[in-house]
Amino acid sequence: FSTLGVKALRGMHVPKVSDYIYAIVEDRFYRVDATGAAVQKGTLSTVGGHVAMESDGVRILMVDGVGGYYYNMQTDAFTPASSPNFPNGAQTVSFLAGRMICEDPSVTGQFRWSDQYSDTWPTLNFARAEASPDGLAGTFVMNGQLMLLGNLTLEPWGVTEDDELPYAPIRGAVAQWGIAAVQSASSYMGTLAFLGRTLEGQVQVVKMVGYQPVPISIPELDYRINNFVTVEDAQAFSYMLGGHPMYEITFPTAGETWLYDGLSQCWSEVKTGAGRHIAELAVNYRNQIYVSDYRSGAILRLDPTALTDNGEAIIRTIQGKHIADGGGLSVAEMWIDVEMGVGTATGQGSDPQLMLQTSKDGGSTWSNELWHSIGPQGVRQRRAIFRRLGWGFDWVFRVSLSDPVQLSLVGAYMIAA
Repeated sequence: FSTLGVKALRGMHVPKVSDYIYAIVEDRFYRVDATGAAVQKGTLSTVGGHVAMESDGVRILMVDGVGGYYYNMQTDAFTPASSPNFPNGAQTVSFLAGRMICEDPSVTGQFRWSDQYSDTWPTLNFARAEASPDGLAGTFVMNGQLMLLGNLTLEPWGVTEDDELPYAPIRGAVAQWGIAAVQSASSYMGTLAFLGRTLEGQVQVVKMVGYQPVPISIPELDYRINNFVTVEDAQAFSYMLGGHPMYEITFPTAGETWLYDGLSQCWSEVKTGAGRHIAELAVNYRNQIYVSDYRSGAILRLDPTALTDNGEAIIRTIQGKHIADGGGLSVAEMWIDVEMGVGTATGQGSDPQLMLQTSKDGGSTWSNELWHSIGPQGVRQRRAIFRRLGWGFDWVFRVSLSDPVQLSLVGAYMIAA
């Protein structure tokens, strides 16, 4: 869609009243139109690190963990946040009841807000999270309420009718969960999803139900996440795909990306080639999802019909559950029903190959790949059958396809004794 440079985007935002994507690469702030044409509109004083953005209908406020910047969409002016009480060092920015809101790193648990539809931050426009003395990692607006994202607690605040104190805590609604990665917070299924941390130190992906976080990650994924060297750099975004609400979270240090389907409640690992998924940031622009490429300054359209990730192979893998028998099983034959005849006209994928690997020891070791054609274009009277797979106590089967063709799995069957 658009390429803004060779470095990854630091931030991306689409204001609700604008027909542009706004993005930051290194120290450059761009406006991108519907054709992908980009125009630089300002320059930041930093060149690295995440930049959060929010807008009030007139201005876009950017915070980069050091300072803040305003871009006026009406006057085309880009200026540093110069108000004496601006919370420099903030990593998040929210908008609620006409005011911009940021955490204030200079005072533990404190957050500040601007005047209504203004870039002025008065001295007395501040409050502190009251439930716990833990640090405030950031702010987030959920269903018209302000969520204070603490290291150990989540504290919701509501909007008041008092212009001097426009926000007040909602009593009895504090959750004993902290946020483990502030950039993992994302609006999801009408609520908030994020990487949370319990008071006992366990890290899980959670979704807010009312005012309480409810884990949506499964024990196998929890075990994996809690063994990562660090999770604080995790980033997430969400989108809707064919009626399926998706939440995608990436752990850059670990090099892994995981995708949650809220309809089927299933988790999948997502890769580009052999590494993490290509996507890092995401925005909804003109009812389509656009993502940034973490390896470059490219903005890409997330297309559910695409068979490659910006030209790179998408390896689709399906792994079954354990099939065990105390006396062992001899698998004489396995056939896998998929949509046949989906090959491309020429080149890679003209005769697509389905790949089967088997494990006879519960997934500890795997066989070499066994290949079977699923049919050149239009050749549909075929079936992927694998014979004489051997004998074992604890079978696991894994099917993969790397060719750029559609994969529709119907079922798998075996003859064993």
